[in-house]
Amino acid sequence: MYSRMEGMEFFEGTEKLMEVWWSPVLGDDGTFADLRTVSSMFVSRERLILKTCGQTTLLCCIKPLLELAKIECGLSNVRDFFYSRMNYQAPNLQSIPHQTFDQELFYGQKCFRFNGWISCFQYILMLDLDKETMNKFYKSLYSDADEVTEVTGIANLLPGAVIDAALFDPCGYSANGLLSSCYKELIRKVLETFKPGRFLMTLFANEGAPCGFSYKTFQEGSIAGYKCNDLQLSQMKMYNLTYGHYEKMKELKVQDNPNIC
Repeated sequence: MYSRMEGMEFFEGTEKLMEVWWSPVLGDDGTFADLRTVSSMFVSRERLILKTCGQTTLLCCIKPLLELAKIECGLSNVRDFFYSRMNYQAPNLQSIPHQTFDQELFYGQKCFRFNGWISCFQYILMLDLDKETMNKFYKSLYSDADEVTEVTGIANLLPGAVIDAALFDPCGYSANGLLSSCYKELIRKVLETFKPGRFLMTLFANEGAPCGFSYKTFQEGSIAGYKCNDLQLSQMKMYNLTYGHYEKMKELKVQDNPNIC
């Protein structure tokens, strides 16, 4: 949904992400992904992930979602619930309960009747993106989402995966894909594709995750061409979340190095 802001059309690109885990019941363990304009959905046997942007009221679906899962799937015991988002560009254009994080916290506590609120996600937020690459996401240049997936190199990020993509007017692109291979390799490919000047990366994990302790993973892994300006850890009861801020290193010129003659 577009809004008028200072005489211009505005779309809130900040994503809201919600993840619900139920205690497992016997059944198929398959996973599928679905893309619906500004929303994405991933569903497996005991987990559901919803991602939306714009002015959607994501948290308002909690109660009907829990009721539907109970009636249709026999899922009645919510094991974990996660919600996260970055800061809005225009929070005043959001509807209640999404205008402030306090509103969202209060609404979530009413739905689940707990005292804590866990905010988590695995995310790469890139800034200062390469302009030549970004121009490829204008519909005036390419009218087909699958074509954009190929020419931008996004298809190479998920080799062999079935990608569900959408292209927006006048510009914008969204895609889902399921991947089970190494995420360190995926991160490298993402950075090579979009060439960001800066990016924020988070890793959320529990003891059984293949990456192990998230902070240790950040400490042991260096990202070629980038320096880490900030690294923080949040330790929770069953999970740990590590945040890192990276910036592209400037190329060293001959005159900048006094040791080079």
